[in-house]
Amino acid sequence: MKKTLSNYGFTLVELTVVGVIIGILATIAVSQATKVMEGTRARNAMATVVQLGNAHRMLILDTKNTNIYGQVRNEDSSTIGKTCQELLTNNSPRALIKCNYAADQDWGVNNDNTYNFYLCSTANPAGECCSKFQDTSAIVACAKRNVDSKTKPSAGSGSWTYVYDSNGACRAYTATCNDKMIIPTSEICPQSTANECK
Repeated sequence: MKKTLSNYGFTLVELTVVGVIIGILATIAVSQATKVMEGTRARNAMATVVQLGNAHRMLILDTKNTNIYGQVRNEDSSTIGKTCQELLTNNSPRALIKCNYAADQDWGVNNDNTYNFYLCSTANPAGECCSKFQDTSAIVACAKRNVDSKTKPSAGSGSWTYVYDSNGACRAYTATCNDKMIIPTSEICPQSTANECK
């Protein structure tokens, strides 16, 4: 008996194998895409903390005001309409932007950004990432990975911090300063040693 076209087709086993292969490839693609996105966010944070650190160092040199500290945030009711001098007097991190030392960008509202950025002061090492190191007087800016953000870190990546000091050096730290996990680093911001932490 001669087979007709209607008798040809795929068996259930063949379709299942193809489905499994597509599923495996999709899993690999999604995990690689997540790593690439995380690395991009980390490089952006490194560049931003270096920019903020340099701007903060220039502001300190020009104004001799070493007391500006706190989280860099979007303009709100406490800073809107204020002059550069008023923000400097109040030691507001927004002075860095209002006095044209740093460009404004979306700094996030209610910790919804991937990273939180802080300016550090010798007088008051405020901020989660400014006060966790032995020599807090040298730190001028830092960026901390926000684990509560909408863009949570991928599994196993935890939380990390980038610190920029008054000598122009950037260092990357894990959440507890001595974790053995891999964190995104670069030549401008290498991973630090655990003995630099408190």
